[in-house]
Order: sequence, then structure tokens, then C-alpha cells
Amino acid sequence: MLASLAYASLSRIPAFSPGMLDLVRSCLARNPALGLTGGLYFDGVQFYQVLEGPPDAVEGMFATIAADPRHHAVQRLWDGPIVRRRFGDWAMKFLDGSARDTGLRDRFGYDSALRAGADQDDRITRLMRA
Repeated sequence: MLASLAYASLSRIPAFSPGMLDLVRSCLARNPALGLTGGLYFDGVQFYQVLEGPPDAVEGMFATIAADPRHHAVQRLWDGPIVRRRFGDWAMKFLDGSARDTGLRDRFGYDSALRAGADQDDRITRLMRA
């Protein structure tokens, strides 16, 4: 069985910083061994991430992220079982939206994370897979 989880958080590290590069590198290094795949979108202010893999690994990674000082105001958007991976073999697809005109934050707003559901699941996943 596979699980998927999405969250939003506010960043404590600036866009285009060595800290951001370190974060992406750590995802790429540890996720394959844990059986995790997914996507990470960063708009310069906020992270949106989808994790997928074995349920214990997904929950464990979310707990690690929630305790990570690079994130604050971490909000679980949705979670649940999935039949197949949506991110294939991506250890962590990274989308840097800080240089885009319209990011997820502009489309959904941080407050909407508190009211997220399956519809937002699809929109976030489609944008990350684009």
C-alpha cells in the first residue's frame, strides 16, 4: 500500500540561497532509500510539497519536516492512500516558483491551506507535474 501527503509551510530560508540548495540535496539523497517520491514547490515564501511512498515513511518524513527549523507554520493539506505514484521515480521534483509571475501562493493563498481538500490536491499535483 502507498500513501500520499501534501503540506504547506512558510520558509525561514531565502530563495536562491545555499540553504535552499542544501534542502533539495538532502531530499534527493535520503528519499530513495526510504521509498519516497514527490514534488517540492517553493515560491520564495512558502513551500508546498507532495510526498508519496510507504505510509510509515511518509508520516515519518512529515514529522521530520514539521520539526525542521527551515519551516514554520506547517499545515497538512491532505493525506490518504493512493493506488499508484503520481511522481513516478522522482526522488523529489523541485519547482522554484520564486521567479514565476504566478505561484501557488497567489493561486491558493496560505489561508486556503487550512480548508484544502481533494480539489486542491489535484490542482497542486497538476502544477507540480507541469
